[in-house]
Amino acid sequence: MGKTELKTPISEEDVRKITVGDVIYVTGTLLTARDAAHKRMLQFLHDGSKLPMIFDGLPLYHCGPLARKTDGEWVVLAAGPTTSMRMEAF
Repeated sequence: MGKTELKTPISEEDVRKITVGDVIYVTGTLLTARDAAHKRMLQFLHDGSKLPMIFDGLPLYHCGPLARKTDGEWVVLAAGPTTSMRMEAF
């Protein structure tokens, strides 16, 4: 088991060096998305529309956030992982 430190954007070459069981540390920009975001991205692609942001080299954390609206702004209290398998349809 190895230790890998990655900084975004992450290259395909760096990803291919990772093996099962490695501990991975990522710094930089990461994206989070739930089911609705995946559906929306897929719809953009099916419509031939440009995605609203650039995803190249950025890790996507399948996450189920717990948030509360405080003073008109959303505050994330926790962001727990959700299984990637649920996103297989997308």
